[in-house]
Amino acid sequence: MASTQLHNKRMLEAMDFIVKHRVKQCNDEDECLKKIGYVNKNNIYQVRKGTRGFTHQHISKMCSYYGVDANFIYVLAHKTMFRQNQVQTPIELLQQALNLMQKKK
Repeated sequence: MASTQLHNKRMLEAMDFIVKHRVKQCNDEDECLKKIGYVNKNNIYQVRKGTRGFTHQHISKMCSYYGVDANFIYVLAHKTMFRQNQVQTPIELLQQALNLMQKKK
């Protein structure tokens, strides 16, 4: 059970990061949940409490769509949250550059 709770915690951490940094233009938690196939968004409160959890399919979609490293989610290694060899589109790179420029102002 402890590892299950830990991988749910890591999923929530990744989702919070994705929303905060607008990865793939994700604006809010509901949008992120929809992209990974978490249809009953009302259950997210129960996930945060530890009484429900994400499925392996949710984790797989989080990893493939947002580029999150599965080793980070499953706590298989002390790695960074995102895969290092992820290929980004030119628009994503431009968005990152604009975000960095705005932060420097």
